[in-house]
Amino acid sequence: MHFCTHHHYDAAPAQVFAMLTDAQFLDGMFDGTDMAHRVDVEGSHTVLHVDLPAPRQATRFTGDTLHVTLDIVWAAQPGPDGRYTGPITMDVAKAPVQLSGTATIAPDGQGTSVTYEGEFTVRVPMFGRQLEQQAAPYVTRVLEIQQTHGRAWLAASH
Repeated sequence: MHFCTHHHYDAAPAQVFAMLTDAQFLDGMFDGTDMAHRVDVEGSHTVLHVDLPAPRQATRFTGDTLHVTLDIVWAAQPGPDGRYTGPITMDVAKAPVQLSGTATIAPDGQGTSVTYEGEFTVRVPMFGRQLEQQAAPYVTRVLEIQQTHGRAWLAASH
């Protein structure tokens, strides 16, 4: 299943890149949630390990908790067009689920857009397509949290 998520921030691409590669920002995304998590950052390579409640319909395949790993390797410097890009992958432990695609930070008018685009697959015969549609909102929840926290982070002038 194809996915595409857009975020917009009222900040320059370099500020958004700095935020998205900041361990303190990434760790703080989960403040106020009950999600167990761990953040690893090495330069422009970020890895988030997050435990999410599994959708009820998927628990027979995944158990009650989705152990999600979100891995992004951003280009350390912007391209000539001011964009930072890199591959994004998301895996769910002990589940036939994978997300792979491209992450892009790009100038957008007076601000910056962040786009995550790629393919989300659940490899379960006969039920895969249906499970993809049900599980996608749960798995992409981490990206939605990122946008909400990111806007607040930037507004606080980090």
